[in-house]
Amino acid sequence: MSSGTPSSSATTTKVTNTGAERDRLRREVTEKDWNSRANSVRLALSYRDAIRSWLEQTLPWRGLGRGPVEAPHTP
Repeated sequence: MSSGTPSSSATTTKVTNTGAERDRLRREVTEKDWNSRANSVRLALSYRDAIRSWLEQTLPWRGLGRGPVEAPHTP
């Protein structure tokens, strides 16, 4: 009785499994996308903080847009 063609129940099972696999992969991609966005936001904030602290350490003689400021005297 086997004619070499899959039965309709086997085909339905394969299609259902493919749909479930597609949904699982879609969820994984969405989670990775959100995680990478969160990491990039954290990186951007830490980069800004690093630049700000570098400017504060290397440019103590400049005021915030007010021109030259007297440098602190060191003994």
